[in-house]
Amino acid sequence: KKKKKKKKKKKKKKNKKKKKKKKKKDKKERKEKLDMK
Repeated sequence: KKKKKKKKKKKKKKNKKKKKKKKKKDKKERKEKLDMK
């Protein structure tokens, strides 16, 4: 049971990383929009 919990935690961390990546992408898109302006 304990091992399973650890696995779940790892998955959560991975998702957090994915979210961060998305944020970076959005920032880049925002910069491009600003340059277009």
